[in-house]
Amino acid sequence: MTRVYRHLLVWGLTVVSAVGGASTPPDESADLAKGKGGVALWKMVDEDTTVYLYGTLHSTKPGRAWFTGNAANALAASDILYLEVEENTPPAVAKRIQKQLYYNPDGQSLSDYLDDADESLLRDAALRHGVSWAALERMKPWKAAFTLGNANLTQKGVDVATGVEAYLLKEAARSGMRVRGFASFAEQTGYMADLPVDVQLRFLLYSLNEEREKPDQFEALYEAWITGNVSELESIFGEAPDTIPEVYEVLVVNRNTLWADEIERVMQQEAGTIFV
Repeated sequence: MTRVYRHLLVWGLTVVSAVGGASTPPDESADLAKGKGGVALWKMVDEDTTVYLYGTLHSTKPGRAWFTGNAANALAASDILYLEVEENTPPAVAKRIQKQLYYNPDGQSLSDYLDDADESLLRDAALRHGVSWAALERMKPWKAAFTLGNANLTQKGVDVATGVEAYLLKEAARSGMRVRGFASFAEQTGYMADLPVDVQLRFLLYSLNEEREKPDQFEALYEAWITGNVSELESIFGEAPDTIPEVYEVLVVNRNTLWADEIERVMQQEAGTIFV
């Protein structure tokens, strides 16, 4: 049996999961797995299954190696790679899902949900990040938040297109490793898209205010991630459950419960080495 010890999700951009076997405290397990100065890696073992859990960022910055040492060795030894989302969604299906879940219905604009002050805040962010206002107007509030967030990261020199998952997929293809996802593309997108509009709006405005009040937050996050400083990550995002509880419940609590159940199922029913 396995147990999830802690989990953090930074509003869709970051997931850090730490899981340990019942006989080893999670902090000791992390130290044993990652060594010194590397991205956090946990290891779970039963009689015939080994599972490695690698704390990831969806976006990376050039110039610093982040996948070396024990993590690279763990992936090389693995039979199966698990990612957040299944990678086999046909393009036509993905396009249909995007139209339904990314965008407002015909005749509905993002600004219809906003008062004058909030619209001004959003227009300023769009201008600052080079995002078309016309494009934002078509989006649901959650998608507008993600779009502006990615644009902000791009301006900081962060590569939002070729992050950890892209690298792992390339390595898996090169080695012939099997690849699985915890959720379909529709399920993953629906976590945010299915939230009530008022919750999505709170998420959007919270994201804009966080960017303005904490402009260096990603740099602090990135440094904590790349050095495996889990306590600092927890410190940075310790208030996450209280900011927008509905989002935290959907993105962190519910998803991590589903993922933990799947990992437990795999350990009980399958043999081999798995990289998550």
